[in-house]
Amino acid sequence: MEKNQDFQCKYRYKQQLIRQREKAKQRQRIYRRNLYRTYQSEQQQQEENDLMTVN
Repeated sequence: MEKNQDFQCKYRYKQQLIRQREKAKQRQRIYRRNLYRTYQSEQQQQEENDLMTVN
């Protein structure tokens, strides 16, 4: 009985670690995506400004 509880405890702990890692990866993906979108937006704005100054 005690071994079973110990196993369940270890299993839950491992599952919790896996979930935490997945959440961290997801946050990192979102951060990178937003960073890239910001970069793209700034590049586009810079190009538009360059075109306006030429005309």
